[in-house]
Amino acid sequence: MLVLMTVGKSELENRNRKRRTLGAVEAWDKAWERPTLQMPVIQFRNNSRTEFKISYYVLTDLLSSEVDPYERRFLDIWPRRPKKPALDREKALLITSPVPLEKSFHFFTDLEKPTGIFARSIFDFEDELKRVKLKSLEFHMTRGDFSNWLKEVIRDDALAEKFEKIRATKLAGEKLRERLAETTGKRCKEIADALH
Repeated sequence: MLVLMTVGKSELENRNRKRRTLGAVEAWDKAWERPTLQMPVIQFRNNSRTEFKISYYVLTDLLSSEVDPYERRFLDIWPRRPKKPALDREKALLITSPVPLEKSFHFFTDLEKPTGIFARSIFDFEDELKRVKLKSLEFHMTRGDFSNWLKEVIRDDALAEKFEKIRATKLAGEKLRERLAETTGKRCKEIADALH
């Protein structure tokens, strides 16, 4: 097992200046070799006293335990940075903005056969998916119309990608409606949460 206490290059250079020592960065650059893949590597950040204390505490606890370093769960025992939310307020506002009538999603059952139903926002879209004819849903799914509109007009790449995955499953009928409504509903909830 290899334990690394990593320090950012600029921090290491600052420490060298304070201690009036030179060469640590250059030595690192010249001598460092990646360990073999068979060796478990534990890497701790050491850019501040707080990071060092956390790393030292976790390392001490780890070395006194009977944890198998080759097990996957071993890698998840120390604190990590919280993940950045996938959807921030600004993006949520952009996605929820109603679009002009000419950019609305107009539901058809076939070429030149409009249903008269349209959606001007992602929330309208969620509602209309539940009531439009199945024939219309199947028509637009096979052509990729939903994902194109979500990506190009609504600017929600994440939902567009999910619709493409659903399209690949070749679902039809009520199962298709259920999956589309459920997927859109979850996304609308994520958006609503990001707005509050």
